[in-house]
Amino acid sequence: MITQGKLKNLLSYNPDSGEFYWNESKNNQLKAGDKAGWINGEGYINIEIEGMCYKSHRLAWLYMYGYTPKIIDHINRIRNDNRIINLRECDFSENARNRKIQINNKSGRVLNS
Repeated sequence: MITQGKLKNLLSYNPDSGEFYWNESKNNQLKAGDKAGWINGEGYINIEIEGMCYKSHRLAWLYMYGYTPKIIDHINRIRNDNRIINLRECDFSENARNRKIQINNKSGRVLNS
């Protein structure tokens, strides 16, 4: 995993928008100030750093707090909304309670406990 210091050298993070920007030009395609990342097939924003692919919400947490918890939840369930106020550290059961109800769910309950 990348360190907070290295991350801050490479990228700037806007906690109000949840977006990352490159601090330096990387090549002819990536210029300093360009928005970093792309939306993957699951709806999360990925950012590639030195050949490693990271989820943007995990980088946002690392950037702001200096560590990455096991589970980070998007409070509003929007996977590409990486504003720091929309992210929270949680455990598996808290994260599961914040999921959308599956289409094939007949009980209306998120978890059958």
